[in-house]
Amino acid sequence: MRINRVLTEWANYNRMGYVTGAWKVVQGHTCRRLRRWMCRKHRGDRRYQNLPDLSLYENYGLVKRTERIQRKQLRAQARSI
Repeated sequence: MRINRVLTEWANYNRMGYVTGAWKVVQGHTCRRLRRWMCRKHRGDRRYQNLPDLSLYENYGLVKRTERIQRKQLRAQARSI
């Protein structure tokens, strides 16, 4: 899926500091948009509207970045005055 590549590249670029909270928001938005796209693709078929997130990950191949984030630690240098 092209969306997985974009999400992975974005996650690698923005992985400094504490990003887990932000990624949960991005992941929720991605799931909602994917469900909406599937409903439109299948001409308004409502059964795709209520798909659980787990089904999107396991059956449709959406990558779950919140579990795979490898964040870089922020390293602050202490200066002596």
